[in-house]
Amino acid sequence: MITSKDTELLRNLGEDHCFPRGYPVIWQPGQRLHLCGFYPKFKNDAEYRSISTEGVSRLSLTIKWSGFLFALLAFSHENNYYWVVTSKNSANCVQSPLEDFTQLAADVIASELGDTLPFAIKLLADRKTYLCGECLSMSDQGHGYSYHKDAAMITCAGKYDNQYRAEQDDASLLLHLPLSEMRTLAQECGFRCVQQLEVPSSKVQRIVDELEAMRDFLTLKTTMRLLARYGLPVEQFREHADIIDSDTLEGLVMHYHYSGKPSLRVKWKLPRYTFVTTLLRPVRKNGISSSRLVDKSASMAKSWCRTQEGCDYFTCFGVLAGELVKDLPGGTLVAPWISAAEEVLALEHGELLRRGRQVIERTRDQVSAALTKSKHILHVQKHDSIGCALVTFTSSEACQRLLQLGARLDIGGVVADLKRHTDKTTGQPSTDTVFVAWGRQQELSSPVSSEALLASLESYISGSPNASPIVLPEKRPVAPQRSGWQLRLVLRGIMGSGKTTLARALASELKAAYISQDDYAHHGKDARRASFLEEVRQATASVLVLDRVNSLRRHRAEILEVLHGDGTAVLLSLHHPLDPPGQDAGEGALRLAETRILQRADHQTLSGNRTDLSSILRCTANLMEPVTDAEVAAFGAHIRVDMTLSPQDAFAFVLEQLESLGLAERNDAAQWAIRAPFPFDIASAQ
Repeated sequence: MITSKDTELLRNLGEDHCFPRGYPVIWQPGQRLHLCGFYPKFKNDAEYRSISTEGVSRLSLTIKWSGFLFALLAFSHENNYYWVVTSKNSANCVQSPLEDFTQLAADVIASELGDTLPFAIKLLADRKTYLCGECLSMSDQGHGYSYHKDAAMITCAGKYDNQYRAEQDDASLLLHLPLSEMRTLAQECGFRCVQQLEVPSSKVQRIVDELEAMRDFLTLKTTMRLLARYGLPVEQFREHADIIDSDTLEGLVMHYHYSGKPSLRVKWKLPRYTFVTTLLRPVRKNGISSSRLVDKSASMAKSWCRTQEGCDYFTCFGVLAGELVKDLPGGTLVAPWISAAEEVLALEHGELLRRGRQVIERTRDQVSAALTKSKHILHVQKHDSIGCALVTFTSSEACQRLLQLGARLDIGGVVADLKRHTDKTTGQPSTDTVFVAWGRQQELSSPVSSEALLASLESYISGSPNASPIVLPEKRPVAPQRSGWQLRLVLRGIMGSGKTTLARALASELKAAYISQDDYAHHGKDARRASFLEEVRQATASVLVLDRVNSLRRHRAEILEVLHGDGTAVLLSLHHPLDPPGQDAGEGALRLAETRILQRADHQTLSGNRTDLSSILRCTANLMEPVTDAEVAAFGAHIRVDMTLSPQDAFAFVLEQLESLGLAERNDAAQWAIRAPFPFDIASAQ
């Protein structure tokens, strides 16, 4: 079985080649390889985000089921029929969290099909067809809700013969059956199967608006009532109620079909379920408590909730359920995090808020008490939304003592950047306040509590033997020393134009040092620019790939200013072919960039869920200054890259242009490598 733990790799392979999440292979010597697999990995929402319904011709809506993913593979050998079960990550399931999953899944399947099991196995084997789905077992109630009974829900089906062939134009490794054929096959075998609800275009806008408005508190029953009010079928929701012992929905798979542009499929996950699996389960396993639990609950609520009411409710829910889950006994049929969630959800809305606020206030009092006891720290102002804090000390000496330890410190196992705070009013460096930043992504995944920050900094200043600064790893491997000439590839283009995808591909192929200003997003506007340029100045790799918007001429010029020694800089500008000549951020580029950003779940600097996304893009586009002839001469070369190309085609195009400029070549192993030109008179590639 071919598997991968690299989520981003699976997403890319899924988009490019329909590569499945789990890839079981049945080999019958002398006959053929039977290839099968789950649906390709696509992006989960990392937070709440709204999807545009403009131009939607119809909407397909399916319940997202939560269980243990299985594949049922049937085959014949010497006139006998056999069947096996795999998980998505293991053929024998030894490495699965549930070690006896194979037997559990087999028991559930046998129970579901009863006497029709032999018929189903023969049918699947003869048709060379396989089934995948969610195994909902009473012995595996550790996901986001409990079950009334065992069930196997088919969510995917395909044929062994649907595999990649070199002579075909289709590069997909697998082709799955459409929903109608999958449902027919599942029914013939006697299985349950996911259902799809089609919302006509005349009702899409109203239904999506109402779902959005209710999203924070959406449940199975409220969703059923909403859809029934519009005269839409709710059979799949009734089936959910028959199997799942909870009013909780994990979410919906929403497939938006647009007129004139590609369809968009998203997992519309709901906070009620997500808090159970993403907050309460780690709280139970890792013992998260006190202010760290409050911070993590608040951070998750801000990411997943649409309204302030939802943020308040789920912050309190997370705190109460998080405190409760630590005290519940283990070894029960239903996991403690599910039991804790259901107990807290049973509280009246107002009572939940009252109790939750009491716990939060008590926790804040503990932080205040810790500040009172602190010898050197006067105040901590933490900003959850961006993962940073302003720390004010009792004296300038204490502040200076901390700064002397270095620009990066270990705060409870988290790498944080440290610098003196600049007063916004006077513009002068503060003598007693520092800015500590660990970043938004770190804060979302594992928040740094005010208590942990306070304790770590106090230990550093006090000179505790156990608090000496550790040698922190670099953000990326140290670039190799270069002996002479250096190739510098400088990207230019608005957000969503494909810069980063292209830059990373080039860096990987040419073994280059990849430097992105986004890596310093938590430093603040001026500091991240300075940090980016300093890393460029110090880079010694033979190839640099520099990823930044570079809209203004002075932005491009300052990069050239910090580069030193022999080398050639090449400017790579992303543009849309329908935009006027010389305009690299016109209407065509804006539309495509916005579509791409809406499709990505999260980003360090610009997420698709921002309501001001269009205005941000247009503002950036308005600042995009054309490249002048003088700039082309200063850079040495200017390559304009069509942003509508696929990532593979854009990558290939740039390498071919570099080859034509005499800056790159293929070796005997068909791998790309750079070569220093002579003489240095490189023309512009338009």
